[in-house]
This record gives sequence, structure tokens and C-alpha cells, in this order.
Amino acid sequence: SILLRLAMRYTRADAAKAQQYVAIATNPANGGLMSSNADNAKIVCSSAWPITGASTFTGTERANYYIAKPFIDQLKNTSDPRLSRIAILYEFPANDVATAGTKNTNPADQIGMPMGYNDATIVNAPGYPGKSGAAWKYSQVNREIMGKVDATYFFITYSQTQLLLAEAVQRGWVTGNVATIYNDAVRVHMGQMAQYDAKGTIPTSEMDDYLTANPFDPAKALEQINTQYWVSCFLDGQEAW
Repeated sequence: SILLRLAMRYTRADAAKAQQYVAIATNPANGGLMSSNADNAKIVCSSAWPITGASTFTGTERANYYIAKPFIDQLKNTSDPRLSRIAILYEFPANDVATAGTKNTNPADQIGMPMGYNDATIVNAPGYPGKSGAAWKYSQVNREIMGKVDATYFFITYSQTQLLLAEAVQRGWVTGNVATIYNDAVRVHMGQMAQYDAKGTIPTSEMDDYLTANPFDPAKALEQINTQYWVSCFLDGQEAW
């Protein structure tokens, strides 16, 4: 799975090399790829050894970090069930979980922080929601699911691997059914939400509804695959970038 990721890095720099190493990575004789969320490469954190973003999301920096508008809009515009597990609006966003007041996870109410503003000019942003003390009332990472101190930190996942495989199939570098692989990748990332916390669990019916409303479109295959890779890499900033 690591080799597949590395091979796909060469897609635009050296397509022949990318195809060569995709073939090696996907060959069952070489060990094969991840086959389920049980194979996810991760660190299960604890209060003694907190997740990397703990100070950012739940500690002294919690008033300074928000979810960006493009990401919120992507999930909101597609009625993505992950949004209600990822994003939250706190009544008092600078406070800790115990004193943060009302916790709103309603997808329709989430507000992503827009790009291109600073402390002084953001008051001019469309839909500016105001402040609560030192913190803006934009959506933040849910501190009881993905943002809690003992959340799981993922390095390489089955959903990422499946999406890379879907792209390789779409490019004709390996055989397979792109739509099937893509749909599986979306489902398993939604399933991965439960590995952060049981509160993140997404029922199968919600996964079905999402894929019915947002079906795989062969004409937009690469756009859809890479958009889902971006979603699947949330909290893995370097990989998302």
C-alpha cells in the first residue's frame, strides 16, 4: 500500500514509472494491498500520549482553529453524513468541552471559515457569524470524536489505498472495476469514523443514501476520486495537501 502511494506520486512526473510500480504494488505475489479498515496504519492515542492535534483542537489553541469553508461546503453540498461527525458549532468555541455550551452538529448549520481574510477584515466576509469572546463562531473539529485527546491518528488507510487503486484502474494501469472500488473506498472511510469514537459511527443506510444521491460518474472519475481522497485525508494535512 505504501508502494502504491509512492507510485501514484509519479503520475504526472513519469507516467511509465508510475505504471511500472503500480503493477508491482498491486501484484498479490508481492503481498497485496490493505483489504479492510482493520489494516489501517494508525496510532491509538491516550490521555498520557495525546493525538498530535490535541493542543490545537482541545487545548490552548482551540480558539484559533476552524474548518475551512471549501471543506465544509463540499460535505454540506453533497449531504455527506461525515459532516455531522466531523464538524461542530460550539456556543462558546474558546471553552473546553465541559463549558463550551450548546453543541450543534446539524450539517445545515455548519459554517466554514473563508480563506483570504485576517483578524480585522473577516468581519466583512459573507455570512460572518460573529465572535464569542476571543473565538469566532465558525465550525470546529468535534472534540468528542475526531478532536478528542485520545482519538486515533491515521497514517495510511484502506480508504486512501482504494482511492489510489481506483485512479490507477481509471488510468488503465491495472485491471478492475473503477466504480466498485470507488464506492467501497467511500464506504470504508465512512466506516473509519467509528475508529475515532463510537459517536462517529455512520449507519449503512446513511452510506447508501449518500452514494445514491452522489453516484460515481465515469465522465468525472478523476475529479471524484481525488475529491474523496482529499476528504479521506482530513486531519492528515501533509497528505491532503
